[in-house]
Amino acid sequence: LVKCSFLEDCLYNKSPLVPRQRMSSTQAWPGDEAVRKWAEHGKCFFVAVSYPWLSRTHPDPNSFHLRTLVGILGEYKRLWGMREVAVFIDYASMWQRDARSEDTRAQYAEALAEMATIYAHKAVTTIQLTSVPADEPREYEDRGWTLFESVMMSSKSGDWNRWAISGFDDDTPIDDPYIFFDALRPAVQLLPPMSPKRFEAELRARGRAVEDR
Repeated sequence: LVKCSFLEDCLYNKSPLVPRQRMSSTQAWPGDEAVRKWAEHGKCFFVAVSYPWLSRTHPDPNSFHLRTLVGILGEYKRLWGMREVAVFIDYASMWQRDARSEDTRAQYAEALAEMATIYAHKAVTTIQLTSVPADEPREYEDRGWTLFESVMMSSKSGDWNRWAISGFDDDTPIDDPYIFFDALRPAVQLLPPMSPKRFEAELRARGRAVEDR
């Protein structure tokens, strides 16, 4: 889990998001401290991000998502009165391919196996960044991983723990974060998860839709 301040520093320094292997230990939460704060603050502390990658080698090379995420997290911290939060975002939270030793491959596999838990847990707030740049042909709804994450998020219980963000303007000031997030609350709070058969059918349908454009 990375610290929100790490994401803020990346944006401030005009640096794209860096992979886990290039992060310093101070930019991530120590495991025991993260667990303690999660037990204390629950969904107010732990945030998982769902977003579409914008290139094969880097998910956000021009910081398109980063600008939105930092702005949203700033309002999120104001909403709950948190000075710092923990963020799961795949590129910075999981070892990437060029850094996978035997140990890191095992850690990557373990993290991958827990992805459903992260996005479906009611004590984890999920943020979907659904916008893409104008020149990006594949939308959020066209991807396999975002389908999986969306299914998990839509099936979890609880309230004020999942938000879909589209067209966020980080230059427009937000007076009251409660009003802002209240307007984003999903109309349907809980949906049953897809069966494997239905998931595969939806995945194939997404692939065909992209091919037909």
